[in-house]
Amino acid sequence: MVYKAWLYPTLTLVIGVTASLVVGEGLLRVIGVKPGTPFEQIINHYDAFLGYRMIEGTHEVVKGEGGVYDVDIRSLGFADKAGFRDNGFFDSVAAVFLGDSFVFGYGVPLDSSVSEIIEGAIRRPCVNLGMTAYTSATQYARVLRKYGRALRPIVVFVGIFVGNDYGDCETFQHWSDSGSKLSYPMWVTFQQKNDGQLDVFLQVRSVLYKHSALFKFLSDRINLNLMADHGKNFNEAGNGRNLDLVLYADELWIDKEVPQSQQRSMHLALLQLKQSCVQSGAELVAFVIPTKEMVYQSLLPGLSDKVEDVRYQTLISQLHELDIQNVDLLPVFREEAVAGTQLYFKYDGHWNIRGHALAASMLSNIAIQLIRGQ
Repeated sequence: MVYKAWLYPTLTLVIGVTASLVVGEGLLRVIGVKPGTPFEQIINHYDAFLGYRMIEGTHEVVKGEGGVYDVDIRSLGFADKAGFRDNGFFDSVAAVFLGDSFVFGYGVPLDSSVSEIIEGAIRRPCVNLGMTAYTSATQYARVLRKYGRALRPIVVFVGIFVGNDYGDCETFQHWSDSGSKLSYPMWVTFQQKNDGQLDVFLQVRSVLYKHSALFKFLSDRINLNLMADHGKNFNEAGNGRNLDLVLYADELWIDKEVPQSQQRSMHLALLQLKQSCVQSGAELVAFVIPTKEMVYQSLLPGLSDKVEDVRYQTLISQLHELDIQNVDLLPVFREEAVAGTQLYFKYDGHWNIRGHALAASMLSNIAIQLIRGQ
């Protein structure tokens, strides 16, 4: 029969491919590649006020560029069972830290994060209220209002990331206005860029990523290759600087303006942070977190560190206008960069352990002065 001419080869091919996929899946699991994104368990808990909240008792083991590290979301005694990445406290709280994944300590062990380093330096409890993934200054203000003020800190440190906090303030407002019952991270992932409609392709990809080690392995490799192709690699170990970085020129806004709507959203968030601190008697200190590209800007062709990112200039101006004490990390970070210190991961845009240590060294003196002044 005619159909037999193509049926058997097709069946053989299907069986062979299926067997290969099964074997590949099994081998990857044996060597420790697990499907899923650990942070999904941390950030996908819907909260109408914050966008999402982390739940106490959550534990994930995460593999990052700096190696494998634990993420424990622990109870700080809040009635709604909200938790944060902190080791707790047994005395009056000296400082709380607000911010995004930089403050959270993405990519590094907890004891290497900026808040924990400062806690050791001042010998007083510092509480990490940082959130990771899809966060904005609006949410930092709400975290302070809902959780931070109850801790009665002397100092409130808030990290504002130049890279995306302007846009994220506006995006969070869009989520809030939408009335969506999806957590904010889920909404951004599946709906925000698709005119309010669920993106079926992304949903399918998410399911495969969550359940197949093979799909995750291949997807991660493709993403890594795309990142490498998109950026420019600087490996200067042989030129007196121990740098191995991939930089992305589009992370710089040299000639772009920050939209007025984003400036208004940021202004309101900063104002809310300041008002909460005034009402609770705490000192507010903002620290401006530069992008990796801003720090190593002199390595990018045709640019020097004398040309500033517009977002950076705008943020510094807004902090001054609101009379918010602030620490600009950029100059010192650039000095270390020139000296050959790698402060960020190669591909990822977050601080490595050295970056956290440098930021902590700049903030600890301020913490000591303010706390001793009480």
